[in-house]
Amino acid sequence: MLLEGQEKPRTERRAPRLLAPLRLWEARGDILAGLLILAGLLFVFRGAWLKGLIFTETDTLLYYYPVLSELRRALLQGTLPLWTPYIYGGFPLFADGESGTLYPINLLLMLLMSPEGALLWLGPLRVGMAALFMYLYARTIGLGSQGSLVSALVFAFGGFSIAQLHHLNLSSGALWLPLVLMMVERAYRRQGRARFWAVALAGVAFGVQSLALHVQVSLMTVLFLAFYLAFRTWAFPVGSFLRRLGLMGGTFAGTVGLGLGLAAVQWLPLFELSRFSPRAPGLLYNQALEYSLPPFNLITLLSPYFFRGPKQVSWAIWSSWETAIYVGIAPLLLAAVALLWGRSRWTAFFAGTGLVSLLLAMANYVPLNLHYLLYRLPWFDALRAPGRFSYLFTFSLACLAGFGAHCLAGQRKEARPRGFFLLPLGFLGLVAAVTGLLQWLRVWLSANQGAANDLLGTLYMGLGPLEATRLKKLDVYTLLIVAADGRNWYGPLSLALAAAALLLAWARLPRWRGAWLAGLALLVAADLFWFAQDFHPTLPVAKLAEASPATTFLAGHAGGGRAFNLRTTLAEPNRLVPFGVQAAGGYSSLPFDRQAQYAAEAQVLDLPLMDIWNVRYLVTTRLPWGVSYGGVTFDPAMPLFKSVSQVVGSSVLYQVPGVNTKEVRVVSALSQVAEAPQGATIGYVVLSDEAGTQQRLPLLAGVHTAEAAYDREDVRPVVRHEKPTVADIVRGTDPTGKSYPSYVYF
Repeated sequence: MLLEGQEKPRTERRAPRLLAPLRLWEARGDILAGLLILAGLLFVFRGAWLKGLIFTETDTLLYYYPVLSELRRALLQGTLPLWTPYIYGGFPLFADGESGTLYPINLLLMLLMSPEGALLWLGPLRVGMAALFMYLYARTIGLGSQGSLVSALVFAFGGFSIAQLHHLNLSSGALWLPLVLMMVERAYRRQGRARFWAVALAGVAFGVQSLALHVQVSLMTVLFLAFYLAFRTWAFPVGSFLRRLGLMGGTFAGTVGLGLGLAAVQWLPLFELSRFSPRAPGLLYNQALEYSLPPFNLITLLSPYFFRGPKQVSWAIWSSWETAIYVGIAPLLLAAVALLWGRSRWTAFFAGTGLVSLLLAMANYVPLNLHYLLYRLPWFDALRAPGRFSYLFTFSLACLAGFGAHCLAGQRKEARPRGFFLLPLGFLGLVAAVTGLLQWLRVWLSANQGAANDLLGTLYMGLGPLEATRLKKLDVYTLLIVAADGRNWYGPLSLALAAAALLLAWARLPRWRGAWLAGLALLVAADLFWFAQDFHPTLPVAKLAEASPATTFLAGHAGGGRAFNLRTTLAEPNRLVPFGVQAAGGYSSLPFDRQAQYAAEAQVLDLPLMDIWNVRYLVTTRLPWGVSYGGVTFDPAMPLFKSVSQVVGSSVLYQVPGVNTKEVRVVSALSQVAEAPQGATIGYVVLSDEAGTQQRLPLLAGVHTAEAAYDREDVRPVVRHEKPTVADIVRGTDPTGKSYPSYVYF
């Protein structure tokens, strides 16, 4: 079995011309593969076709829909959204790393339809393009239609591609890797002008990927391309040393140089914006490690939803979409076939890239921390989420599974490897052993709850410090017992049994080899289609354009100043963009560092800075019911006014027209003012009528208000005023982490 480019690249046949006219019989494998992929798209996205549903996560609502709305608005006006006044009090949206304003597909859809319609079509379009490009690449390196189909299914409907579907720019960029490699491969199989045009097309493909504007995807592509070119140049003889070096360097420089040149119109503003963001000096390494792949998540290679509890509750250490590595059960078996009996330089290369990308995704969770070496390189030190190297892992496994299927398709009975029967039986035994081990674990957990909780806190929950608060709110012990239940493993066991049975049938009944291979392809498809259609929650696309009551109010007063969110609400800054409401806050992967500092100070010093910012509306959640005293409803965490002693004359003005005021009731507290003497004037409540007549009512320490940490051990000895009427008690934490009662006074 000789693959193109495997032994004699200088005299090798040209890759199949898939786009040239073919006789129907010769193209039947490609046609059937295309029909199966199309069936998968219809099944996975049936909610979109039938009910107008889209797969969503938080970023869909908070970022991608508002950005597409702004892009659509600008295009209708004949411009580009170089600048938007609707977030951060003004922001260079064109330069933002997630907007992908000039990405051709985004532009085309925004010219043709509404943002809602674009989001409805972008999902199936991206998955379909990923499958097509992967199929073309697999055919280019010599795989038959069966192997190419398996590779396309794994890459397009497996782990990374589906998990990151809601990240518009990330998934849009990721799908171009196979096309870049296909054109590079064609360059190595051509001479003269044909080679030049192949490199140019590879550069165009990389440029389009870069216009999607997710730096991490482009950098991973460049990294993979460098290793691919080294492998392709030195693993196969292509002439003298200098010729090899020139071919490798010219192909790399042409692809990356042309691609970045095409994308420079977006990357140069992006680079300029990054200089003003918190990422400018590079992230600390503990920040760069966020969203790594924990070793425990390797179990999701067999059970993709192991960490999903009842009612879709996730108890994974990090977000499931950042650590998804599921590529299907049968593809794992096919990858083993490729490594054991389809051994070649190709399978060795993809096995190596798969292993390295998995180690990069796991980062510091493994002793061999390759990610830290990568972190030391320019640009990589500004990136988080090592788990996204599952992108290259998924691609490598897709290639290995394709080689496994290709090996079976070309293997004859008399050439069947010795001990072939051990592989499917051993694979089935492995899945059964994992299932049995989990059943034993379930029994042990039920009998040792105290010890189990201690181990979970140490060995599991401690692996993700940023997620510890969320995990502590969940009953991880009970969720693990549910996940280990044997009934949840019927699916993986059934898929492993079916894959093993088909492989054994292929070996025992070679006359029906085509039927068994078709069964394997259908098994891969059914497995991955089921995984893909259930990963993300769905939302009616019409809901994206719905306004909350707060948004409706702000839209009706859009000309009166900016809004500022004090808490996460249905009127988050970016969600106000489609309604033409200017917000002082916002969301972006590259926010201005100075804007974040100003926002922090504005919330502490309150209205003076808010006034400069032209903030008129403060948006927060509804005040909790029952938190009141003396007829005053209040939220201790969200005072109407804050000030510090270093700012003299800080004030806030409230207008209450048409009200006769007989009494003013104030709920307040002091911080770090324990030494204020009894009766000292802390501030004033000034009443003013429409005629300008004023009355000043002093707020007195020990009479109307007092130190919040009145009874804290280190504060109580120095307090010089009395404790007035207490309206509420909340819990505070001193610098040592010890809890104490924090008072609010009436």
